[in-house]
Amino acid sequence: MNGPTGTDKAQQHQRLGVLRQRAQEVMSAQREHASANPAADMAHIDVTKLLEDLRTYQVELEVQNEELRRAQQDSELSRARYQALFGQMPIPALVLDARGMVQRSNDRADELLSPRKRYATLDNRLFQQLALDDRARLHVAIRDLAHGEPQVVKGIRVGPVPSAHLYDIHLIQLSTTYHLDNHVMVLMLDRSAELARDQEQH
Repeated sequence: MNGPTGTDKAQQHQRLGVLRQRAQEVMSAQREHASANPAADMAHIDVTKLLEDLRTYQVELEVQNEELRRAQQDSELSRARYQALFGQMPIPALVLDARGMVQRSNDRADELLSPRKRYATLDNRLFQQLALDDRARLHVAIRDLAHGEPQVVKGIRVGPVPSAHLYDIHLIQLSTTYHLDNHVMVLMLDRSAELARDQEQH
């Protein structure tokens, strides 16, 4: 559920200004009438319409507040589902920012790349584990990644040579649904065992 747009907010602000102006006019009319004829009956000054408008505006604000609350709950639920899925993946998974720095990682990724350092402000564990040419390939793939168009970078060597493992790196652009716009999900599929079997068969 979407919250009010900028246009809706502008219209609300304009309407509130009109109601405020009308209230000031009624109050001014009351003061003028009272000073001119204090004993006169002021019942003819119609404030009923103003009060109805104010009550209507109050109801509209309450409805919009409820919509915002529900939208926030939906957003928090989506975020919680993403975090649960991310943490329980049976393969190494990371979230990179636009610079390629690791913002989040699950337990499998921590096992592969070593745990995150506490209070670290920049975390580039992934790129530190790659050979220079593989770093360049992955960087270009992340730079050119488009939303809704996942990419696979095959044959990335992770770890020190000659014991490095070969991974296929799957890249997915995350959406604002998870408050991670301009971030990339990285899924790492270890192909070393499969390649070793192929070599043995040959």
